[in-house]
Amino acid sequence: MKYKNWLNEWLALYVKPTTKIRTYKKYKRQIELHILPALGEFELQDLTATVLQRFTVDLSGKGLSANTVNGIISVLKSSLRRAVLLGVTDKEFTMAIVRPKGREKQVDCFSKEEQRKIEQFIFEKKKNKLFGVVLCLYTGLRIGEVLSLTWDDIDLQKGIIAVSKSCHDSWENGKYVKVIDTPKTDFSERIIPLPKQLLSRLREYKKSSSGNYVVCSERVHGAQVRSY
Repeated sequence: MKYKNWLNEWLALYVKPTTKIRTYKKYKRQIELHILPALGEFELQDLTATVLQRFTVDLSGKGLSANTVNGIISVLKSSLRRAVLLGVTDKEFTMAIVRPKGREKQVDCFSKEEQRKIEQFIFEKKKNKLFGVVLCLYTGLRIGEVLSLTWDDIDLQKGIIAVSKSCHDSWENGKYVKVIDTPKTDFSERIIPLPKQLLSRLREYKKSSSGNYVVCSERVHGAQVRSY
């Protein structure tokens, strides 16, 4: 069997039914952009250790980051190991792949003065869609979690946020789609206390809000929202 044919089966039968739609689309894109052009025409038994290592080196030579290369190799490994498990091929050589060494990036944090300036700018501009930045600063919410927040998720009496979903952008059939999905992990569902200095701002903000989403722009108002 050619590798491209197996990848189609693997995506349809073992990835799409068992993973988030965002993960499925990510794997599919990695396969279409990187794996199929280089390895799709190979028979499964011809994907030797040398072929796979050359593919890995070529990926690194394209200027892709180590994290991107590692993600592509993970897809490669998962698909080939499943093929062996099901008897589609008798062996695979992904254990022989030497991955590129990633370099840790230094994480820079805002100083108190920088954070104060950011907050001052946002509050002075009075642009509702920027308030999500303040929520991130004080709660540690991920971007997708902030953008999926509705007013039903915030209890202004108790001063808490219930995190139960996330979202990401998708472009389907020429239209922008905001996809509401489950959180990143099972442990991502949580209750977060709100700082007192934000409660009055949120109450004021809610009065002027024209939609159900806490952070919303005109673009989102006119967009399709899909839940999974």
